[in-house]
Amino acid sequence: MRSWKEAILWGIAIWLVPFIISVPLYSPAGALLIDANSFKTLMVIAGAAIGAVACVMYFRKVEKGFQQEGVQVGLLWLLINWAIDLAILVPMAHLSIPAYLNEIGLRYLSIPMTTIAIGALMAGLAGRAKPAAKPKGRK
Repeated sequence: MRSWKEAILWGIAIWLVPFIISVPLYSPAGALLIDANSFKTLMVIAGAAIGAVACVMYFRKVEKGFQQEGVQVGLLWLLINWAIDLAILVPMAHLSIPAYLNEIGLRYLSIPMTTIAIGALMAGLAGRAKPAAKPKGRK
């Protein structure tokens, strides 16, 4: 992996940004203040936005091993999000593991799908890159 530290920080950010956005959408008693479907849509949009930023910021520094990097960082980000959810969200929301997976957890599978696709795209583009033409000598 190119940078474990950066990958871990982006993985945490992918979890933290939607969580921070969600906090004001709940009352102090824990009741959702907006429609549940609107909340879910907002969380998907927030997750996709921070995920896109994380991918761009992380992958712009990857110089080789694109496909491997896509698999590794995607699985790391998936595990980070699941771990934080299991430590914080599942107990806070009083969710069973099956309910958590059904309502939230399986959505995180989009993370490695995205990073693997980016890694494959970058590998394909790198394979098509032509070496720079050598300047012709003066006559």
